[in-house]
Parts: sequence; structure tokens; C-alpha cells
Amino acid sequence: PGSMVSGDAAVRSSAGGVAFQVLTGWSAVAGLLVFLGWASRTLEAFDPRVLTAWVLATPFALYGAHRLLPVLVPRVLASPRLQKTAVIAGANELGRRLAARLRDDPLLGMRFAGYFDDRASGRLAEVAEKENLGGLGELAEYCRTHKVDVIYIALPMASQPRILALLEQLRDTTASIY
Repeated sequence: PGSMVSGDAAVRSSAGGVAFQVLTGWSAVAGLLVFLGWASRTLEAFDPRVLTAWVLATPFALYGAHRLLPVLVPRVLASPRLQKTAVIAGANELGRRLAARLRDDPLLGMRFAGYFDDRASGRLAEVAEKENLGGLGELAEYCRTHKVDVIYIALPMASQPRILALLEQLRDTTASIY
């Protein structure tokens, strides 16, 4: 079953597969619209030449959009002007997995700046030194001075008083907190 899924995905992303999907989908939509226009007797209100041109031109526009958007969208989202800057409070396993996801998926439109964690750098061996931005007490000031858009809190729930104190420090930042 796994190979069938990847095979189906390959067919859907191939030029012929996209063309088949566009033609079948558009045929169904156009057929339904023509039927509804005929059934409601409103079809005569439209110029037949315009309707014909619309029915014939739309599949080409849809096909072009299906082929161009997967190329253009990642480029647009990768634009530094559109990317949001994100930091993570907590360099634990969950925080590192989240950081990997932010780095690896350009469609998220996020630039990962680094972690804030109170543990000593020796205990953060799996975190690159340049990504260790400081302790939790430094997070609010960093957000104010570095235009941070998103803050992810990846601290264990056992440290709830620490989380509440952190939220209190972050209350006057403009960053979204998750």
C-alpha cells in the first residue's frame, strides 16, 4: 500500500496527471454549471461565444496554476521580507524537533533564530552554540530588540510557575506566543 500511495502522488504531480485532474475536475464543474443554467433557464442570458471561450480557456489557466504554484509559493515564502522570526523557549527534545521542522519546511514561512534555556551550555550539547541565545530571563528583551514575531514555549508543564513568570515578562512584546 505504501508504494501505491507514492505512485499515486507521482502520477498526480506529473504533467499528464495534472492535466487529467484538471480536465476531469473542470469537465464536472462546467457540466454542472451548464446543467444548472439550462434547468433554471438562465443560460440564454449569456453570450454563447463568451461561454465557449470561458469553458475552453479555463482548463489551460488551471493547468498553468497547478504547475507554477508549487514553484512560486516556496520562493515567495522564502523571501526574507515575508518570513517571520521565531524563537523557542526550551531546548529540550520537543524544542529541538520543532526547530528542525521550522528549518526544514519553507512553506511555514519561519526563520528560526534560536533557543532560550536556563540550563548550562554543557547540558545543551545537542544545540549549536550560535542557536543558544541565552536564558529564559533574556527572552523578553531579545524579542523587543530583535523583532521576534513568534515565540514557542517548549517547557515541561511541570515547570508551570516558570512558564507563568515567562508569560508575565512577555506580556508587552508584540510576538505571538504558542
